Amino acid sequence: MALSFVFVFILLMFFSFRKFDHLIRYQHTRHHPAWVQDGAPCGYFWRVFRAGSTAHLARTRLAWRWLYHTPPWARASTELLGILWQYRISTVAFYGWLLMGALRGLGRW
Repeated sequence: MALSFVFVFILLMFFSFRKFDHLIRYQHTRHHPAWVQDGAPCGYFWRVFRAGSTAHLARTRLAWRWLYHTPPWARASTELLGILWQYRISTVAFYGWLLMGALRGLGRW
């Protein structure tokens, strides 16, 4: 039971991180000024060759912001909106799964 719980947790986390990376890479490639304005964030697996020391902080800020805010450059594309929703759903599921695991560990579930 615990092994399957961990497996689903890692799957959700990996899927969420990959979707976020896809959005960051798209922003870097096609909307570079917006990427710079957002602090030149790196992804979880994708990195710019010369990422600055603030790239991880910018990633964390955007990861939370994109859960409830759609960037203007993503509104024009149904494909990007779909990826953004997949990111949001998988991230909420990931944190929900984490919370459920913590409650199980405390014996409250």
